[in-house]
Amino acid sequence: MSWPVLDGVTRSGSLPPCCGATNRPWPTAGPRAADHDSDDRYSVTNTRLTSKACHSGTAEAAAHRGSDAGGPATLARDSATSVARGIAVRITLIYFVIAAGWILFSDPLFANVVPGSETLAILQGVKGWVFVLATSGLLYALVGGYTHQLAMFTERARHSEWRIRHMIESVPDILYTMDLPGFRVGFISTNVAANLGFDPDEFADNPHLWRNQLHEGDRERVVDEILDRLAHEGAFTVEYRMWHKDGTSVRWFRDNGRIENRDVSESARYFGVLTDITAHHEAEAKIRYLTNHDPLTGLLNQHGLGLVLDNLLRLEARQGGELSCLCLAVDRFGHINNAFGHKAGDEILSQVGRYLHDALRGSDVVSRSRDCLLARSSGGRFLIVLPATGLTGAGALAERLLGGIDELPIRYDGDVLRITGKIGIVGFPDHGTNSTDLLSRAENALHRARAAGPVHVYDVNEQLEDALSARWVERIHNALEKRQFLLHFQPILHIPSGTVHHYEVLVRMKEPDGTITLPSRFISVAERFGIIDRIDYQVLEMTIDYLEHLHPRYPDISLAVNLSGAHIGDTRLLGWLRDRLARSHVDGHKLIFELTETAAIDDLQQARALMDSLRELGCRFALDDFGIGFTSFVHLRSLPVDLVKIDGSFIRNLPSSREDQALVEAITRVAKAYRKEVVAEFVEDEPTLALLRRFHVDYAQGYHIGRPAAISPEDMATVG
Repeated sequence: MSWPVLDGVTRSGSLPPCCGATNRPWPTAGPRAADHDSDDRYSVTNTRLTSKACHSGTAEAAAHRGSDAGGPATLARDSATSVARGIAVRITLIYFVIAAGWILFSDPLFANVVPGSETLAILQGVKGWVFVLATSGLLYALVGGYTHQLAMFTERARHSEWRIRHMIESVPDILYTMDLPGFRVGFISTNVAANLGFDPDEFADNPHLWRNQLHEGDRERVVDEILDRLAHEGAFTVEYRMWHKDGTSVRWFRDNGRIENRDVSESARYFGVLTDITAHHEAEAKIRYLTNHDPLTGLLNQHGLGLVLDNLLRLEARQGGELSCLCLAVDRFGHINNAFGHKAGDEILSQVGRYLHDALRGSDVVSRSRDCLLARSSGGRFLIVLPATGLTGAGALAERLLGGIDELPIRYDGDVLRITGKIGIVGFPDHGTNSTDLLSRAENALHRARAAGPVHVYDVNEQLEDALSARWVERIHNALEKRQFLLHFQPILHIPSGTVHHYEVLVRMKEPDGTITLPSRFISVAERFGIIDRIDYQVLEMTIDYLEHLHPRYPDISLAVNLSGAHIGDTRLLGWLRDRLARSHVDGHKLIFELTETAAIDDLQQARALMDSLRELGCRFALDDFGIGFTSFVHLRSLPVDLVKIDGSFIRNLPSSREDQALVEAITRVAKAYRKEVVAEFVEDEPTLALLRRFHVDYAQGYHIGRPAAISPEDMATVG
């Protein structure tokens, strides 16, 4: 493609029909209408980009600067013209000097030397021919030499032009020059076709096309910023949007420009580079979207809902209004995931999300409220915010929503799944004045609904309970910071040999007054407020330190540590534990992690992944509270556990309950069939221990074996 030399003259042009364009070069109406060329905002003389006088040369030079396209062809043409003029001047001067010297000095010389006029005439004729021949030869030599130089220079200029053109076409960015006033395009590289769909010739026909295509939302800002930066700094960097030629798509660009000559008055030129950053902005937009939205359902997530909810609460507070928040959960969602797979769970969430969206849009309650919000919280939970709606209206809506969910047929892989749900409700301002309190209490109300009925409204007693929990949270944080958690150890007896095999680590919290608080007082609060993982990490760190001091004396003793369900899916735990074991030189086989059965089957796939990863370090696993889940035997085979701890509720009355005896014996047989050892907890007396021995249970734990106590590493083996 040749490099166009644009003359900078505005011709009649038009915008794409979808932009509301007319035959005028600058439409005055429509979504992308631009201001007329004479607008003061685009004139250098009416902005800060001015100077004392124009020192750019002659009028001819100024005219040339205003019309020159600035492309490589123009540069080569100007250089060749300059060289040709120089050659012509030099040849003319040489010829003039020789001819003048010949005329001035040849005749007097011959007149003095030759006596006769006839001979003189002959010699003058010869002299003339000599002059003609000499000057012809000289001219031939001069012109030939200089022509060769010109050819060489022209070839170099063409090669330079080719290199410049090749470099410009190879760069994905758009290179351009812009003339002020008016922002008229002088030169623009061919890459504009790939980025904006325009041929460079279209900018020659309409030099104002750049300004036409500026997004109307950015136009005034961009123009003002460019003029201001050029006036003060001589350069600018600005980001803005431009319409593609198709009139429907928008591209983002980063524009870096620099003025060609800062000493200007009526006119100026700057050159710039446009870099397409659309992909960068789209990536940022996607990140912003994912920060506030659930990728599966497309609904707001809890973070996004919280941001909008705070604004709604401020509005309701100013207007003295009310607002309700509903927390809805799909019943037994974790079990559905395990039984049918995560794809089935995702399909349930998608269909429930669509149902709630449609049901809320058509609800009488919602139609009377403003800006109803629907979000997916986590797992199988959804959040609904109803502005200008009291608890009575919210309760009625909750009943209708649950009725619809009961009748919602979830079709997956040829099966029809039936689901049910529960809803907890809170109201503003009665139950909280900020999004954090309301959403937390909506979760609490949902927990009550799971136990007491399908719909539960938060009440004042629960609010008092929350205040008490908040004080417990403060005490837990204080104990974590001051490392006031203590380790107690309870022995676990190997029944066939009658010796202590390992110990369970039990945590205690030391209060500021020195009293000891049992975990039953604070663990549930820690789990509810999401700080149980911090306790687990601190307890695990203390346990590894204890093993480091214990093993030089008693290398065969193992310690069992409780691991909360919060660590299922915890990607940090494996790396942390590997590093900690390596630094302390503790064998991972001496650590037994106890995970409750209910926590494991709530997310079976993640639980299995956690167990597999920690077993790579040599750690073992025990399935705690086994038997209380109705799917116990189904999942026992697939979980990579080493020990099964029968729930204490089946052991307490073992001597007197034939049902418990049958169940304990059955659990033991099944576990041993899967090559897993069995632990019975809550062993309180000798008759219970005797029955366990008869059922071939491997280990016993309870007050009859030994009470939990603080034991130093030196005394560990003597307890039991």
